[in-house]
Amino acid sequence: MKISKKILAGLTAAVLCVTAPAGVCMAAEVHNSMTATIKPSDDSVGNYVVTEKIEESESFKVLKEEAPEVVTLVETINKIVNDILGEDMEEGIPQEGLTQEASKAAAVKFVEEIKKLLEETDEEGNAVLSEEAKAAAEKILKDMEEKELEFVTPFFDLDLEKDAEVEKNENGNYDVTLSLPMMTDSLENVNLLHYSTVRNMWEIIEPDEVDTEKQTLTAEFVDFSPVAVVAKINTEETEDVKEAAEEPEITATPEPEK
Repeated sequence: MKISKKILAGLTAAVLCVTAPAGVCMAAEVHNSMTATIKPSDDSVGNYVVTEKIEESESFKVLKEEAPEVVTLVETINKIVNDILGEDMEEGIPQEGLTQEASKAAAVKFVEEIKKLLEETDEEGNAVLSEEAKAAAEKILKDMEEKELEFVTPFFDLDLEKDAEVEKNENGNYDVTLSLPMMTDSLENVNLLHYSTVRNMWEIIEPDEVDTEKQTLTAEFVDFSPVAVVAKINTEETEDVKEAAEEPEITATPEPEK
């Protein structure tokens, strides 16, 4: 039964994409690309390294000892995305319904945890977060709500390439360009969620440039480690696909020859 569902899903998607007007399958492509390779692009090649299986990165292993609660949250978000996405699904099958559910569920969970963090106090009743970390966390909540942000990727690890001599920008930060195959016109308000292992805080980063044609994103980082892409996902085209599937094509039956 599981195999036949896969085949049916593949055939349905293929038929819809072939028969639908141009652009209708765009949203499906966005969600199906969540498993596509993320890597440095342009001038960032050779200077930065992306580890998509974040648990395999050295910095994440260090983070387990220094901030286990952060590791737990990252692993929880990635599990939500990967479990709903269905890692055993065949490649090339659009999974827009499944991954849309994952995108929203992960965003809801992340917001819940950030709210808990803002309310957390020590034994003396003082806020655990520094003023900088508190302001950054409040901005995350505001942007996630106002921009309707959902997870487009799980968390991955971003770090400097070993022995790379990277020149910082005029602000003393790092300009990083990433190749993101999931970057299409169906995404709006593209942002990055990042945990700073140096400053011990969550933050949201608005890219300096988003190029949907080249499928790249350029953003400024103070430091590195866990990063996830979030955005408002335009689902209008996905609804068009669903409606097309529900409306069978009616063809005239030829009259028999006399």
